[in-house]
Parts: sequence; C-alpha cells; structure tokens
Amino acid sequence: MDKLLIELENIKKSFNRPVLTNINLSVKNETFLAIVGKSGSGKSTLLNIIGLIECYDSGSYHFNGIRINKYRDYAATRRKNIGFIFQSYNLIPQLTCEENIRLPQIFDNVNDNGRVKSLMNLLDISALANQRITTLSGGEKQRVAIARALVLNPSLILADEPTGNLDPINQDIVFSVLRSEHQNGRAVLIITHDDDIAKMAKCCLTLEGGSLFETT
Repeated sequence: MDKLLIELENIKKSFNRPVLTNINLSVKNETFLAIVGKSGSGKSTLLNIIGLIECYDSGSYHFNGIRINKYRDYAATRRKNIGFIFQSYNLIPQLTCEENIRLPQIFDNVNDNGRVKSLMNLLDISALANQRITTLSGGEKQRVAIARALVLNPSLILADEPTGNLDPINQDIVFSVLRSEHQNGRAVLIITHDDDIAKMAKCCLTLEGGSLFETT
C-alpha cells in the first residue's frame, strides 16, 4: 500500500456564503475518520476538496508532499490514490456490473482481470457480473460501487453517506468491508448522518460553522 499524507491548513470555501471557514486536517494510512454535521454544513464540499474534485478558495493543501494548486486538474493523482463511494452510487446504468467496476482501469490504461474478479468474490457479487445496474438492489449497487472504488488499489477511500440508502444488513456488510480495507492499510474517511456508523470509526469530528471539532 502506498504511503499517504494529506495536510489541509486553514482551508476556506464559499458559495455565495462561507461554507468552510477554517479547516485543518491531516489524513494518513492509519486514519479511519468519520465526519458528521447538519445538512448544508459543508461535509460533501470538504470531501470533494480532499478528493481533488473541487477547488478551495484559500489556505493550503498538500497531497504526499505536493502542494495542490487551485484550479489545476489532478485527475491522474485522484485515479491512482483515491477511491470514491457515493450514497447515490454513481454507476452507469447502461453497463453491466463488471463493466462498471472496470471503468477506472480503462481510464488508467490498466488491464488487471484478477483484481476485478477478486473484488467481486470479496463482495459476493460475482453472480451479478453480467447484470445491468438497473436490475440490482440498493445493497448490490453499493457493493459494485465499492468494488469500483477499490479496483485501482487506492491508499484513500472517501465515502459520502455510504450506508444512507441501505437496510441494516447491507449497512453492516458495507462497514465491515471498509473496516477490513482499513486494516489492509488504506485510510478511510466517511461523512455520515448516522451516529451509530460514526461511532464505529476510530475518530469522529463534527463540521459546524465551517470548522472541524472533536465530537463530544
């Protein structure tokens, strides 16, 4: 597993109003962090900044010693190092499960059939390989999304409400996989409204008023 060190200092971001006002955060391979907060507090914005999807307004962001400049494209760094798991899955309905999982490999010119097969076995979705996404349950879609997030062996997993649409059984499955992947050396950062899910992480922070605080 590649070493990971993310450092955010005094990060600020506004959308007609201040959303993030003073974010300071360090993320390493040892990190298993949950971030909680009210709707509209900026949790998804923060996740997108960390994930190199969205730019910040001011402050500094270093990813493995490289300063992340505003308004530059870091798609290659993102593909290599970060796996995203979204509440809405963000799968392509016209493709099969296996094709969705392979997409990051295609974009990165990688052909590792063994990795795809092993992830499908791990997540118990091998039997769904040729099925269209539209035929799956919510739990099955989330497991496909997790396989896609892991297929390039990232050092960081970012999960945006990964259990928000799931029943308790599938919630347990998803969190068990995340915990196992963390034990394999990956950093995991989850944003959630679910206090029970947050308590399963090693550390929990609350995003409020644009800043992060230790959850009491």
